Amino acid sequence: MAYYSVTGWSVRTVVGGKRSSKDVQGKWSVGEPDSLEARARVLEEVRRHLGVDQWDDAKIDVGLSGIVPPGFQPENRAGLFNAMAAYRAKCVVTLRPRAGVDDWFDRCSRLESHLAEVLEADDQGFVDGNDVGGGEFRVFCYGKRKPALMSLVREVVGDPDWAKVSLR
Repeated sequence: MAYYSVTGWSVRTVVGGKRSSKDVQGKWSVGEPDSLEARARVLEEVRRHLGVDQWDDAKIDVGLSGIVPPGFQPENRAGLFNAMAAYRAKCVVTLRPRAGVDDWFDRCSRLESHLAEVLEADDQGFVDGNDVGGGEFRVFCYGKRKPALMSLVREVVGDPDWAKVSLR
């Protein structure tokens, strides 16, 4: 199951034929893998849930908050979050698609999965989801030490020919 955060500020809406502006903020979950289609369905479900006839969905960000792996048991949650406290260093990978790249979301998702595998295999850290909006795909990585984390992330991400990359 994928968990999403849905946020938008001063979103132009039409409710009952009347134009207005509203803030949108909340959490949503779906029982399928993360994809552009899943995010579009989340936006549609949130819009219907709020009773909005129309809105400017370009002003709304749908970010992946987390994925619950199959077989995850709630009693494991305390151990999982206690272990996360040891990973204090943060690295945000921002990917912007180059012109003419149609499958950039899929490429970014594959890169995010590969990055998670490498960080977890070396016990160097973990990937804590992504955020897509404003023509960017951001991946949030955490590790024990910032220099080691940045070095490993830089090595894995490289300089793809399909995206402009920045790390911070």
